[in-house]
Order: sequence, then C-alpha cells, then structure tokens
Amino acid sequence: MRRTCPRAPCSANIPAAIPTIAEIPAETIIATKTGGIPIPDFQLPQLGPAKELLDGASFLELLDSLAGEIDRTVPRDVSMALVGIQRRGDAVAAELASRIRRPGLVVGSLDITLYRDDFAEAGTLPLVGASHIPGSIDGAHVVIVDDVIFTGRTIRAAMDELSDFGRPGCIELAVAVNRAGRQLPIQPNYAGIGVELGPGEQVAVLVPGVDGRWGAEILGPLT
Repeated sequence: MRRTCPRAPCSANIPAAIPTIAEIPAETIIATKTGGIPIPDFQLPQLGPAKELLDGASFLELLDSLAGEIDRTVPRDVSMALVGIQRRGDAVAAELASRIRRPGLVVGSLDITLYRDDFAEAGTLPLVGASHIPGSIDGAHVVIVDDVIFTGRTIRAAMDELSDFGRPGCIELAVAVNRAGRQLPIQPNYAGIGVELGPGEQVAVLVPGVDGRWGAEILGPLT
C-alpha cells in the first residue's frame, strides 16, 4: 500500500531569504568553486543595509523546533531522507539531521541548475555542481529542505531532479523561511518563520559555510 503524506495547510499569507538559484535571472549566475567542486553562485540586486531578523542563537532554536516537528511527524517505521537544495538549503538540512536521531537517516544535497525552467534562456552555460544522495530513496519518506521558499519554482526543479534518484514513497518540504509570492501551487509542510516584506526587500538566510554564521536578515532597497 502506498503511503500518503500529511497535507500542508495552504495559506495566502505565508512567509523569505535571498532568492534561490532558480529564482535568479540566468544572466546573473557566476561560477565559483568550493572544495574543488564547481557550484553555481549568483549576484543579488544592490540592496541597502541589513536589518537583523534572527541572530545565530534564535535561528538555531528555530531549527531545533523544526527538527522536532519533522521527527514527530514522519512515521518511525519508514526510511527517511533529508535532501537539501544547494547552497544554503543543504546546510540547513545537515543541521536538521544533527538534531534528528534516527538510525539510517539519509542526508543528501541537490544542485538544481539543469532543472531550472529558465535554463534554456541562459546566455552562457553556468557550471553545475554535484548532487549527492547516499543510498536509495525508493519508497523512502523524503523531506526536501531549503532556506527559503518564494515562488515555488526552485522546489519544482528539486522534485524533478529527485525523480532521477528513485521513486520516494512520500515527498515533503521543510523551509527555514516561508515567503508569500507563489507562482506554483507548492506549499511547505514545515516552516520555521514567516515574514512580511515591503517593496524591494529581500530576506537573507545566513549559514556558516557561506556566510560565516547562522542567522537571518532583511535587506532593504538602496535609498
């Protein structure tokens, strides 16, 4: 019998970090390298001073609460995988995994560059990073993890790529920050915080491997 995932509430007033790569115009993508593995990066629009939304301690408390909710909800008798979207969602996934103590928990990451719905419009070919999921996800309860959900296009790309690795029994979505503005009917099952943004504002989730610390900031437009 095929398992069904718990339904996530569909809310119009939902919570934002810097846009994920599928939500950034292709021409802004630049190539960087981390640990010898090429990964895509991007440039943000020019923004004004940052306003702290969550400091490091508060952000880790948020992840602790998120991990607890996931652990309580996912059945104990199924294989479970946390799969983060590079390059901040994978850091969030790894941190959540450190708080979910389950035997056999799989932790992986996806680079969704080739699955972007605007990839064909790219003027130059971006470097593509390595996706890695150790072990099988066939029949598993997979939780896709990202730092922020906004339009939903990044998550659609992640689900498309995930199908190349196997056929999960269930796919859910966990995000640290949930932002209104969907262009696709995709909602998170687990969300840490929601924010209301003004015109021209962005939310940046900070992770140690990229930004040197945990946290979240609201970035305003230049004045």
